[in-house]
Amino acid sequence: MIDRITRSASIGVRIVILVVVLISLFLLLFLCLAGMLADVYFTSRARVAPSDRNLTIARTQVELLGQGIETYWLQNGRFPTESEGIGAVLSLYEASDVDSPPIDPWGHPYRYKQWSDCAKVWSLGPDTEDGTVDDIVLEIIPASGVQSNALVNPGRLSEE
Repeated sequence: MIDRITRSASIGVRIVILVVVLISLFLLLFLCLAGMLADVYFTSRARVAPSDRNLTIARTQVELLGQGIETYWLQNGRFPTESEGIGAVLSLYEASDVDSPPIDPWGHPYRYKQWSDCAKVWSLGPDTEDGTVDDIVLEIIPASGVQSNALVNPGRLSEE
């Protein structure tokens, strides 16, 4: 009789151990799959297309140049002339190479135009043609601050 009880207990213990091992394996499998799915999800969301990256870089650089032009206007009471160009703005920050204008992500210099009451700095954008809808344009109007018209070619400040 004791032998029979011992055998029954032994089978019960084996079943409990088997269930614990199976649950542990399923939990381990679940965690591995969850980790792989999370890796795929977050990696795919972190990737940015090169064109989007270039647009972001160009927008940021145009905004920084616009802030520099506005700072120049605040310090000097005028915008840099077109002959002074963006180099005059860079000289405020003691840039090391003010002889060459900054280059946009597509390999072209940023453009600058100045009128008596406003100024404009822009990148030609991905198509590298001036006056198209993909130009990244920033218009600086001292009375109202910096107006960003990213990826819009404003008609008022088109080349005249």
